[in-house]
Amino acid sequence: IQTVSGLVNLSDTFTQTTARLDLMNDGLQTTQELTQMIYQSAQASRGSFTETANMVAKLGTLAGNAFKNAQGIVNTQEIVAFAEQLNKQMAISGTSAQEGSAAMLQLTQAMSSGVLRGEELNSVMEQTPMIANTIAEYLGVSTGKMREMAAEGQITAEVVKNAMFWAADETNAKFEEMPMTWAQVWQSFQNTATMALQPVLNAINWLANNIQIIAPIVLGLATAFGVFLIAANWIRICAAVTSFLTTAQAMLGAVMATVWGPIVIMIVIVIAAIYAVVAAINMLTGSTISATGLITGAIAVALAFIGNIFVAAFNLIMDGLVFVVNGFIGVANIIATVFSNPARAAVGIIHGMADAILSILEGIASAIDTLFGSNLAGAVSSWRS
Repeated sequence: IQTVSGLVNLSDTFTQTTARLDLMNDGLQTTQELTQMIYQSAQASRGSFTETANMVAKLGTLAGNAFKNAQGIVNTQEIVAFAEQLNKQMAISGTSAQEGSAAMLQLTQAMSSGVLRGEELNSVMEQTPMIANTIAEYLGVSTGKMREMAAEGQITAEVVKNAMFWAADETNAKFEEMPMTWAQVWQSFQNTATMALQPVLNAINWLANNIQIIAPIVLGLATAFGVFLIAANWIRICAAVTSFLTTAQAMLGAVMATVWGPIVIMIVIVIAAIYAVVAAINMLTGSTISATGLITGAIAVALAFIGNIFVAAFNLIMDGLVFVVNGFIGVANIIATVFSNPARAAVGIIHGMADAILSILEGIASAIDTLFGSNLAGAVSSWRS
């Protein structure tokens, strides 16, 4: 999977770079010949073919003005030669791959904008000091003075290009004295492999641009392969299915043997049925009813009803206690007044009996109100008053 992914990524990079090379090619050679020229330049300078090709494409597209010939046409060969000199200078400086990539980016941006300014110059001086020294020697100034000139916009793309070609002979001589490293050997191998893989990379890109043709074929082959696997392993599949069904049956029997098993299964079946019914209703009517909302709402109503039953029972018990206590108090009041005011005592007995009866009815009505949300207790309270 990693190999295929790497090939696809390399194909995308190669295809995009080739397309940009085709756009900036001056027409004196084919794009394939230009690609071969860049490959030979990368091999001669021990640089990365893909990064060199990418730099050449960007310079030709974005900084073509710095490489125009007398006829005003961008000189593709000059851009390749410029990239080769940059690769050689970085090799002489001992620049790492990461530092070289950063320096290439800054130089490309500077050449594209037409001027090498402060931040870009600082990056070049840090990552590839030899390139900065070459520019300073070409101008005949110190690096400090060169910083001032860069701040004033005097280090143009033309100056950078001329400086590289001005020092080309010296750079080539120093480069030939540099011993080959294993990293450079590996880079050379990668460049050769990339060039050798061109047909494969182009084929991968062709697949990307003709996916509507390839997809049915791939799906057909996948289906055929799946059928072949099923047929080749039919006995094993049957044995696996039988084993699964046996295990599932044993598990179901164990669950049904418990007290809570059938209850849980019934709850699950009911929930599944609710979801199915709601889905069907939504499909037929275009509504957006939530089955989860219905279930949670029903549970909430059930819990509230159960809670109301407990509240009603508690209220009845409390009303009963109050009735008993009030009864004792009433009897005591009657005994206290029967000798001093018999008529008042008789009225009190009648009043107490009526109030006791209505109090019982009010307690029952209150319990009914708690359960069903009615207002019977209010009516009984009015009669009692």
